[in-house]
Amino acid sequence: MLDAFGLTEQQQALYELLLTRPLVSQTDVAEIVADHDWALPVRATLSHLQGLGLVARIPADPPQWAVVDPETALDALLLARAQTLATARRRAAELVTRFHGGRARTDPMELVEVVYGQQAIIEQFAQLQRDAPSEVCATDAPPYASVRSEDEDHPVNTLELELLGRGIAYRVLYDPRGLDRPGRLADLEVGIAAGEQARVADVPVKLLMSDAPLAFLQLHRRPTDFASALRLEDSTLLEAMRELFEMYWQRAIPLRVRAGLPRLDGSTGPTPAERRLLPLLVGGLSDVAIARQLGWTERTVRRHLQRMMVKLNAGTRFQAGYQAVQRGWLGGSDVG
Repeated sequence: MLDAFGLTEQQQALYELLLTRPLVSQTDVAEIVADHDWALPVRATLSHLQGLGLVARIPADPPQWAVVDPETALDALLLARAQTLATARRRAAELVTRFHGGRARTDPMELVEVVYGQQAIIEQFAQLQRDAPSEVCATDAPPYASVRSEDEDHPVNTLELELLGRGIAYRVLYDPRGLDRPGRLADLEVGIAAGEQARVADVPVKLLMSDAPLAFLQLHRRPTDFASALRLEDSTLLEAMRELFEMYWQRAIPLRVRAGLPRLDGSTGPTPAERRLLPLLVGGLSDVAIARQLGWTERTVRRHLQRMMVKLNAGTRFQAGYQAVQRGWLGGSDVG
């Protein structure tokens, strides 16, 4: 996997051998290279590994080389690569904007339309999904077009199920605020089982987009206002919305649901109770919301959370979520 960081196959093999040795000299490395008949310049290879932060030079006579803890070194490399990709995405969006901005186009007023009224918005949202050639992307967050009482369950999205059955792909980013609704996880379970890809993230805008290409963007950010939305057909705006969605999609955490409860992948680390708690914790739900979703008391939520934080050596909820991701408690196969 390290070829992405500029290491050849032989350099990777050398690095893996060095993982089992506490300290080596340049002479030791030269002997390893000769034993395996590798065509590696020893000094240049050690300098390259040092530049990547994979090994460190220990002052001695002669100088010694030690492998840096891979958990720290590789995490740093992966984080740097993720930051580079994010910068490249932003730059790509700028170039797309410049490209389209220099071309002749029709009247901009024809490419952006304000849609008024909840019923009109609901109907056009449905039409966008029906007209999608192959994919629908959305960010799901309050406010919602239909207001429901606290005791009324969230309905299953039958249109999405119909289109999933026809082969239309769905990717949806759910804001944690939208998960705290009666019956919401049961609704998600049905959609995910039918093929929807669901992830949890703090989303900045309410967006519905297809590869037609066409998109709707919430016009106002007031928590109770869903009376107007922007219909976007302008290629520059659509590219920007697509880049924004992809950026948040890469940062988001996959969500799985089974039997109306959050589903975690198989792992020997967390307890069964922690498996149920973790996706809601990482999703950003409050203790009250977690207790409501899991049928626990707030005291029970806090007790499990405190025990898990001790196990993960975490001082805050954020650190607990981060450590859980780092240890693979939120990844792997769908077992359990």
